[in-house]
Amino acid sequence: MILRAAADLFAAHGYHNVNTEDIAAAAGIGASALYRHFRNKHELLELALASEFQAVSSALAEAAPRDIDSAIAVLARAFGGRPRMGLLWSRESRHLDDPAKQRIRRPFFEVRGTLEGLIRERTPGGDPELTAMAVIAVLTSPAYHQTTLPPDRMIALLIELSMIAVATPLTGHDSARPQPEPDGVTSSSRPSAIMAAATRLFSVRGYQTVTMQDIGAAVGATSASLYRHFPTKGDLLTAIMTRATEALHVGLADALAGAASPREALRATVTAYVSFATRHRDLLGVLVTELPNIPEPDRRRLRAAQREYVSEWFALQAAARPEQDRAVTRFRVHAALAIVNDAVRTTRLSSHPGVVRNIVDLAVSVLEN
Repeated sequence: MILRAAADLFAAHGYHNVNTEDIAAAAGIGASALYRHFRNKHELLELALASEFQAVSSALAEAAPRDIDSAIAVLARAFGGRPRMGLLWSRESRHLDDPAKQRIRRPFFEVRGTLEGLIRERTPGGDPELTAMAVIAVLTSPAYHQTTLPPDRMIALLIELSMIAVATPLTGHDSARPQPEPDGVTSSSRPSAIMAAATRLFSVRGYQTVTMQDIGAAVGATSASLYRHFPTKGDLLTAIMTRATEALHVGLADALAGAASPREALRATVTAYVSFATRHRDLLGVLVTELPNIPEPDRRRLRAAQREYVSEWFALQAAARPEQDRAVTRFRVHAALAIVNDAVRTTRLSSHPGVVRNIVDLAVSVLEN
């Protein structure tokens, strides 16, 4: 009960915005009673994550599936009953120390390894690791949106979209790979240099754990000099998120302007998003994880701008597949976005041949097929 309450609060508000008193209250106990079971909030986060991940891994191990179809059916039910897992994995696990991260990653790696083996049996060649990551992204994508479906229908749709990912040919014919953001040349603009350094730190360590002193050290300046450009750390995060959101809208406009049909526009939009994400991996990480830390009223403004961007995906998907109902359209779009976000931020995939084209093809397949 305590771990469930902790997981719910961490997913809803973020690790640093939750204290042990909040968790105790949500569990219906006093803070002193909580400390009889757990040493501190860090331990609560680790065990909450471990319980979620281990439940999924155990369900797969107990089912002992012999083919990818059976494995995905088991995982869709396991993940479907834990809709917060995507957020906990992508946003909150980075707040753990390294030994704890290694412990909670074991069940995740077990699941991914099983999927890779079964995918390799089904589709020799291709990129089993990328496809396995895409399947997990699809299955955890409900964590990132509020659209609902009846449980059985949602599970059936997640299975369908996961199998589409498995069936997507990944030829790797191109040689494009996600490139790390260059760090040899910095902007001559002091605010831009500060924003670039902060983006890197926020992406790796999380906004709440980074200080203005850390950012100043990264650009060879005192924290006091940073305040001349950004009055608060919140203002700095807001500036970063605003610039990133504007860049997404520019890429979208370019994609729409050059397309002759909704399907063509949809692929161009996916391609533009993957291009942005692979060129600016740290910026993508901040976009995906740090919106809850933006001060109001800027948070409402940026959330509205991001929703407007995603709404364009909804409109294109609806035009390309008019027979789909609204909820299915939204599920498909969020699944495609999750594939891009998770694949691009998985560093080890960046060396895979043709990974950029393959990420585009996976996302487009989930939308179109």
